[in-house]
Amino acid sequence: MYVVRLWVGSFVFAIGIAFWVWFLRNLFRRHINQARLFTKYNKVIQIIINSAWVILGLWIYPIPETIPLIPLVTGILLGIWMSK
Repeated sequence: MYVVRLWVGSFVFAIGIAFWVWFLRNLFRRHINQARLFTKYNKVIQIIINSAWVILGLWIYPIPETIPLIPLVTGILLGIWMSK
């Protein structure tokens, strides 16, 4: 069960970080270059959903005092790739 929580928590955390990177990169772009999903939906709802992914990932992750570094870096790279 420990290994399953480790993998699932890491995956959910990485997805949350990727969405946050995507959101922040679109936030600081000109309106004409922003993603359609970013301009179509409410920003508050996007912030809540992104925060929920990160919080859920850290809640599932079995080591409460640490932040998973490999999923953090993976999420950042995935977010940069998604927002291009």
